[in-house]
Amino acid sequence: MKKTVFLAFLLTYSAVFGFEITSFQPDERFRLFNDGWKFKENDSSRYYQNNLDDSDWRDVQLPHDMGVEKEFSKENPSCQAYLPGGVCWYRKSFELSRQWQNESFKILFNGAYCNSKVWCNGKLLGERPNGFISFAYDITDYLQFGRENTNVIAVRIDHSDYADCRWYTGTGINRDVYLVKTDKVHTKLWGTYVTTPEITDKYADVKAEVKLVNSSEETQKVGVENQIIDKRDDVRAREKRFVDFEPGEKTLNLNLRLKSPELWNTKYPKMYALKTIVTRGEEVVDEYYTPFGVRDFRFDSNEGFFLNGEPMLIKGVCLHDGAGALGTAVPKPVWRRRLQKLKDGGCNAIRMSHNPHDPHLYDLCDEMGFLVMNEAFDEWYEGKRKWVDGWNQTKYEREGYHEHYEEWAEKDLTDMLLRDRNHPSIILWSIGNEIDYPNDPFPPGEMDLIPEAIKLREIVKDHDLTRPVTAACAGPEANVFMDYLDVIGFNYKEKLYEDVHKRYPYKIFTGSENGKGLQPWLAVKNNEYISSQFLWTGIDYLGEAGKWYNENNGTHSRGARCGLLDLAGFAKPAYYRQKAYWEEDPFVHLYQNDEGHIVSYSNCENVELFQGEKSLGNFEVPESKRIMIRNPEGEDFRAIGKRARVDVAQAVYNIPGEPARIVPNIVEKKLVLDGRNVVHVEIYVVDEDGYPVEDAEIEIEASIEGPAEIIGIENGNQGDISRYGKMTKKTFNGKMLYYIRGGERPGDVELNLSPEGMESISVLINSGMPVDSAYW
Repeated sequence: MKKTVFLAFLLTYSAVFGFEITSFQPDERFRLFNDGWKFKENDSSRYYQNNLDDSDWRDVQLPHDMGVEKEFSKENPSCQAYLPGGVCWYRKSFELSRQWQNESFKILFNGAYCNSKVWCNGKLLGERPNGFISFAYDITDYLQFGRENTNVIAVRIDHSDYADCRWYTGTGINRDVYLVKTDKVHTKLWGTYVTTPEITDKYADVKAEVKLVNSSEETQKVGVENQIIDKRDDVRAREKRFVDFEPGEKTLNLNLRLKSPELWNTKYPKMYALKTIVTRGEEVVDEYYTPFGVRDFRFDSNEGFFLNGEPMLIKGVCLHDGAGALGTAVPKPVWRRRLQKLKDGGCNAIRMSHNPHDPHLYDLCDEMGFLVMNEAFDEWYEGKRKWVDGWNQTKYEREGYHEHYEEWAEKDLTDMLLRDRNHPSIILWSIGNEIDYPNDPFPPGEMDLIPEAIKLREIVKDHDLTRPVTAACAGPEANVFMDYLDVIGFNYKEKLYEDVHKRYPYKIFTGSENGKGLQPWLAVKNNEYISSQFLWTGIDYLGEAGKWYNENNGTHSRGARCGLLDLAGFAKPAYYRQKAYWEEDPFVHLYQNDEGHIVSYSNCENVELFQGEKSLGNFEVPESKRIMIRNPEGEDFRAIGKRARVDVAQAVYNIPGEPARIVPNIVEKKLVLDGRNVVHVEIYVVDEDGYPVEDAEIEIEASIEGPAEIIGIENGNQGDISRYGKMTKKTFNGKMLYYIRGGERPGDVELNLSPEGMESISVLINSGMPVDSAYW
């Protein structure tokens, strides 16, 4: 489908609206609304007014996180990475053509942290305390049309109580915003629900609920056609009916049969979409796309997890929603790179810790083949400790979501379910993380948790009966609400698996948060009744920092170092160890550890190590997957992995000399100049022979030429407390990462890098204007 509908609207208002092509979202109802915002970091009771002069406000592009623009300071809480919060405002002015004055409009926020209030032309639309949830407001009645009329959206963010979460959350409108335009008769936002109750080799029965809205004052006679389309845009099944539609809402129940379905799985994640077309006479007045996948899964208390009838081990990681230098304003391409790295390491599942994440992340999990545990809450009606002077130190605060839980929990959980329930990647709904943690916030045996768990479970079941309800439990062996979960999540209790299974052989339980290493993995690998582990964590994150300054090792802290990947998305040694446990395809990795020993990780049967041409031995790979040569002589090493005596993998490592220069690697092939696309430029410090110098800390000054900007520089060093906005930064472990976002005009893009004591380089980034493409 080409972008031809509403072309005049696009041309007339190209400065106001962007157009985003996303998976199954070509319909002209969604206009990306990220450009042209004004930002002010203070508070006033006048900032929502239309006639306010905001010419001295700062121009920003969404998504935007105010927090990472600030200095790190020990005066700020460690839970928030020693970064501040505060109160800030955003304003956006725009015009609308008179030809659209009979349409309906909404403003959709994918997230805004936190305590947001939104005004349209001076009218308060509403507030939303939860900064992790997506929400929308109907603004139809408040808009003005014509070139002589300017509309203003104003948003107030109040993160003044910023020790309100145990990890870094960011401050601001940190996810995408859309202007949503529809006919008065349309498919409701998040109003579709697609399931596949029966799947065979020959067909899949597709059941759908489609909720329609008639916001006019008259009964409308409309045609409603629902099509199942595949990735080639071929119609695979269809159904059409005519409806006399009175003002209000109406739900249509559909049963379609998809012949010869391609199943969604973690290796070949095939996707379809339900395309809902509303017509009035011959005119198409609304199109709405609901991506879905055809797949079947089940958990068994004795045999584990099955996807499409095949047993599978869930090899997962937990993720928070930040990305180092970008804070929590993370563009979709950044998540794609990060997820691809995890996928390459054998990971096949993501736990959305401990809140609903950006919709982009779920889309990517569908597309790339990750299973998902979607989590709603980190606390219910009592607050947890938010550490102020270092994780598990002495001072803490208890502000947070629990203050809003009683009023907002049902609405927040419902909106998460409605937004996310069509994602084939999601296999578990988690209603909470460590809610039962002893005395933080509840004492052991707290009976009040039972009715709350029942209430949340019922909300889930009201909206989705196809996925089990779980919770990530700190003390599942003594959990008072265990009987009200379909799947019981164990956090760090691998040693209890065997005993609990013997006591409760009929209950399904999984690893919902786990440590890294051999023993947690063997607990899954060697016991069929345990099907999963979710490592804490997949990627380092800001917040939950240690002491501001550690006198023992002379380092600072701004976040948690527990990831397989660092803040920049570079692999740590633990990544390769886990890959040896998880990955099926043969591989071998070779590196030198901090003690100077040569270490190999491999999933092969044997590994032969060489120094130069001399064999150091053909070693059987142990259960730990680790082979180490202590204090070897020589500089060049090679490892050959073998299966059934056949060479199947190879790795080389050369002990480097002194740092000599920097070399770039551009991850993506092209920077699309559409104002939102991002490419990653990785920088490596090498010696004169081109071998990476992994302990090099070289200061590099950066600048950029052409229609693009550097939106972040990350070295991955959790001890680096230099301000993120600086264009000068030191490499860490011999590496650096630059996030480059394209503008909206043609031109060459060149990243200029000047390393201290080395020759400067210029990195030419292949760029081009966007072209028409399929919505896939």
